[in-house]
Amino acid sequence: MENFAQNLGYVLILAFFFVVARTFFRGEINLVGLLTVQGSTTSPIRFVVLVTSIAVAIGYFVEILNSDATVTGRIPDIRDDVINFILLTNGAYLSSKSLLSGIFDRGLQVVSSRLQRAQ
Repeated sequence: MENFAQNLGYVLILAFFFVVARTFFRGEINLVGLLTVQGSTTSPIRFVVLVTSIAVAIGYFVEILNSDATVTGRIPDIRDDVINFILLTNGAYLSSKSLLSGIFDRGLQVVSSRLQRAQ
């Protein structure tokens, strides 16, 4: 019964992958604006985050295939350096997003106005 559940899990994952791949190649997934900022300029940090996400996903999938997950029933843990790399790229993305949207400027204005009132 355990092998049946495990094989069913693999079949469901592969089916999901093929459904997503089919809709992607048919052009049903809208990718317009995925790498652009405000519809005009290409954002290098978005490209970095996209490439990082794809590379980590492929690397982890290969690690699962090379592990003994079918024997032990456990998938391998994600290494700390991979998690740190994901955190770094997403932190860079969020920082650039906050700078471009002006959140950082508004935060500085609030802090400076509070400092002025305190004096």
